[in-house]
Amino acid sequence: MRPISERYLDSPCSVESMRNTPILTGRLSRILDDEIQISGEGERLPMLQASSAVKVSILNSELGLKVLFGKTYLSTPDMIRIADLRNAAAFERRNFFRVRVDLKVEAFPARARGKEPDEAPESLTVRVYDVSLGGLFFVSDRTFRRGEKLTVRLRLFDEDALFPCKVLRSIPVELGTEDGYGCKFVGGTARQMNQLCRYIFEKQREQIRRMREESP
Repeated sequence: MRPISERYLDSPCSVESMRNTPILTGRLSRILDDEIQISGEGERLPMLQASSAVKVSILNSELGLKVLFGKTYLSTPDMIRIADLRNAAAFERRNFFRVRVDLKVEAFPARARGKEPDEAPESLTVRVYDVSLGGLFFVSDRTFRRGEKLTVRLRLFDEDALFPCKVLRSIPVELGTEDGYGCKFVGGTARQMNQLCRYIFEKQREQIRRMREESP
């Protein structure tokens, strides 16, 4: 049985370590019985050690995002083959498909009880450092409690998208009076999530290209 549908052929891919370190980007060029092959897009690919555990994210405009875990089988400057493949569960897919960013965005904490309905919602600027399909991590000088809800405005491909979030944990950050907060998304339309998926994918590709340009 093939590890992935033939309809994903020629889809853009990114390969990362299991710690989400970007490694390479390319296109899905072959689907074999128990392997996939990713080819470069006119650039030499980095050589990877055999049996390295990796994560492969494949984005198809019709089928959506596919995330596979596997091990490198063959690596050349032109292509890489990955075997021992398994599909990521929905939870793994949302949380492993992530990217580091540095964004100043607008956030709207949920209206406190007792406030008048016509009172303007509180608005503040927070800095987002990590985004995944499951949530984000931001830093703010305002204190948030675990379980508190807020809405974050993200700019995706020249469009504003509002993502309702719930604070899961607080993480001290060495930035003076600010703390970091890990949140999960608790809403968002299918179109917004597809846009977010495309945004993360493009950011990953940018980071890999930058790493190549900066390497000696």
